[in-house]
Amino acid sequence: MSYTRYEYDVFISYAHADDVRDSSGKGWVEQFQEDLRGFLPQRLNGNTPSVFFDRTTVASNHQLAKLRAAARNSAVLLAVTSPNYAARPWTREELAAFTTNNDWHDGEETRLFAVECLEPDDRDTYPPPLDSHIAMPFWEKHGSISLPLRAGADEYRIRINQLASEIARKLRQIRDTPAAGTRTAPADGAAGRAVLLAQATDDLEEECEQVRTYLAQFKVAVLPAEVYPQGGEAFRAAFAHDLSRAGLFVQLLSASPGRRPPDMPEGYTAWQAAAALAAGVPVMQWRSPELKVDAVGNAEHRRLLGGEHVIVDSLEGFKAAVERQANKPAPTARPAASAASVFIDASLEDLDLARRIQSEITQPSGLPVLSGPPEAVRADLEENMLECDVLVLVNGQNAPFWVRGQLRLYNKLRGKRAAPPKVLEVIVDPPENKEHGMRLEELQRIRVPGAVSRETLKPVLEALEK
Repeated sequence: MSYTRYEYDVFISYAHADDVRDSSGKGWVEQFQEDLRGFLPQRLNGNTPSVFFDRTTVASNHQLAKLRAAARNSAVLLAVTSPNYAARPWTREELAAFTTNNDWHDGEETRLFAVECLEPDDRDTYPPPLDSHIAMPFWEKHGSISLPLRAGADEYRIRINQLASEIARKLRQIRDTPAAGTRTAPADGAAGRAVLLAQATDDLEEECEQVRTYLAQFKVAVLPAEVYPQGGEAFRAAFAHDLSRAGLFVQLLSASPGRRPPDMPEGYTAWQAAAALAAGVPVMQWRSPELKVDAVGNAEHRRLLGGEHVIVDSLEGFKAAVERQANKPAPTARPAASAASVFIDASLEDLDLARRIQSEITQPSGLPVLSGPPEAVRADLEENMLECDVLVLVNGQNAPFWVRGQLRLYNKLRGKRAAPPKVLEVIVDPPENKEHGMRLEELQRIRVPGAVSRETLKPVLEALEK
């Protein structure tokens, strides 16, 4: 558990090349962070802060995304600088993720700390804002060369205690001033139009980070706060939590349909898009003008690339469009329509009949979505059952168990409603066996002959008007 409201209290950013092992087998940076961890609780009334220190040496886009997310969600960042640090793109990415997503410079104070484990060749080569930041030297000169201070040496202990005092003071200040600037993800129920940036395919990791960084400059909160757990069930749960808080869903698309875990056969890319649409969250998708859709082999992914929400533009143009949409003032709420909203639920066999009924009524109405990821289809069905004023069940060519299953689902959801809707079961003859054995107080069964027309649907239309 962290000491501040952030996920991590201290993020230690360093170049792995500087973690040189001595005769004991322990690296210099590793020993440094262990010593710092040991001194901090003494200055925080015995509280142990949460420190992020990455020991992974394997480079991957997924690992870089995790590091960026951790940096974004840290109270302070401590950079262990050196010529190696200045030359490494990953350390620059960590620093940028922290400074562009946090109000890291609080007036005269700063939440960015820096030490030098080696004398820099040229401080101007450091990435901003380290190029103008005062770093605490942890090196000493030996003739013409510099060496890191030896752990345990008097000067080393003095300086690391001084550093621990300064970091602890800042952590106490952050903890005691909850309103101090943070650009982490909004809490549940927070106001604002948060953007949910979809997990992208590996070839778009850099473009995703550009979108995130760009939006942060305009004070747009971006979800997720950290990398989603991989695997269907865990991923769906984490994504659904963020989707419930998002005001806009943004997805970058490439020619690749992306990974498909065993328990998410449609794949991460398609599932996220379908879930956002089913939830009714505004969707903005992007693909490069250079992408040749006709050359994409996967038919489902081709359809996604050609969808109505896909914007074909430069990435710069798309970023600007997302920012405008995210910061657009919320529309003035209009009074609800007096007419009832009608959800006409039907199986695939009766969908044409459902469309015929819909064409004859004047109330706002909707039909079910019957294709797409099963989870998204189910979510859309449940949402319609929860929000409609009139539920129409078309009992035509489908088997009796279909209506029975829909009524069971409705009965399960009705407790979440403020009041039950009117429920009409439209029984279309033939066939004659329409008994399903379900009885509900609000259920009204209306039989119509097989030759469906406005005249034969008259009892249904009259029931809808009442």
